[in-house]
Amino acid sequence: MYRKAKQLFVAQSIVSGPFACILIIIGLAYANTKSYIAIWSVGYLFIEILIISPYQKMIRKDAAKIQEAFDTELFSMEWNSVCCGTMPKKELIIQYSGEHKNLDPNFEKLQNWYPKAIAELPNNAATLICQRTNCWWDGDQRKKYSLMSLVALISSIAIGAITSLTLNLSAQDAILSIALPLLPMLKLLITQFIDQRDAAVRLEHLHQEQEKIWSKLLKVQDEKTLSQELRSLQNEIFNSRSRNQPVIDVIYNFFKDSRECEMNATAEQLIFEYKKAKGYT
Repeated sequence: MYRKAKQLFVAQSIVSGPFACILIIIGLAYANTKSYIAIWSVGYLFIEILIISPYQKMIRKDAAKIQEAFDTELFSMEWNSVCCGTMPKKELIIQYSGEHKNLDPNFEKLQNWYPKAIAELPNNAATLICQRTNCWWDGDQRKKYSLMSLVALISSIAIGAITSLTLNLSAQDAILSIALPLLPMLKLLITQFIDQRDAAVRLEHLHQEQEKIWSKLLKVQDEKTLSQELRSLQNEIFNSRSRNQPVIDVIYNFFKDSRECEMNATAEQLIFEYKKAKGYT
């Protein structure tokens, strides 16, 4: 389902970006079209706010529920209906599983989602490493995504301003021909920058909490006493997934290989720490 949300975002980006640039060129070339282009730009902005954005939120919530169902089964946790609402319908899971199978028949991209080395650890220790993986991986790429959105935002404003000055446009023409057509793209970039930045901050906070619980885990004799804290962490991971805009595949795939290597190396280090603390080595 995250793929569906990403595809919708790509479509938004095309309409707000390249298509808007074409409209700017048309408006500059044919003065009588400026008013119509301005009306289209404002109208599309309202459609995005009132229809597209709420629909995206619904998709993210359903996708987060499916991922939560996978995690709770893997981690042997109870489903938290207070935080997550009702469990995802089996028909929904089957539907999107079938769609993914068309692209990845053997589900190779979903295998070994978490580090394989954790299989040798007790459940709570393995769970915490998996949760840590979720937050670190997601937070790291969102920091980069936020910075890229900010650079794109500043560049768009600068290019628009330089174009207006170069063509010696009046204030009215600059607003109608350039500012209004760019409005959907600026709104999209501002939203991406703020959302991704805030998501990275939340995930960093979660990472710090995980470090505290890991320190406790290495010291306690009965690890089951930390089960409630792990469930609370999982609640926050669900909330983060349901709120955060998915990172598009181009960015995700660019960092994927290097991040997987770092993830597995970190897991090995944590496993070594755990065995040493528990006297396994």
